[in-house]
Amino acid sequence: IPQIIIDMDSKKEISVILDFQLELSEKQELAIVEIQFNHQYFEAKNGLMELVLDQIQQQFEGKYRFKNCYGCLNGDYSVYGQGFMSSILCFKNQKEAYLNVQDKVEYMQLELHDSQQQEIYCCDEYEIRDRSVGYRGTVL
Repeated sequence: IPQIIIDMDSKKEISVILDFQLELSEKQELAIVEIQFNHQYFEAKNGLMELVLDQIQQQFEGKYRFKNCYGCLNGDYSVYGQGFMSSILCFKNQKEAYLNVQDKVEYMQLELHDSQQQEIYCCDEYEIRDRSVGYRGTVL
């Protein structure tokens, strides 16, 4: 899966490929994602794409960010749960209100989101999720 990673020091965009494998058994389904760039290797494995991306973001140790809806300052998951790969709700139409959300109740009181996209999608209005905000916070 083609993706873009942002180097947080230089703000340079790095094109990468997420090597995505699905491991199915009678008991569970797991995504295994691997990324290699700049002579570095990152790998995560989980039943939810959000947690796979969280694990990789932790491995980045603050040096990199995903340039996709998962890594966007204005995107968040639904409080009603999600499937294996899920949509991110976009709150770019109410940035200030979204960035001031402190808990699930305040999150649910927001106006209707602008749109929703797959976690790995990236639009032209992407902003680096460089702090813990909204309902889900972030992995820094």
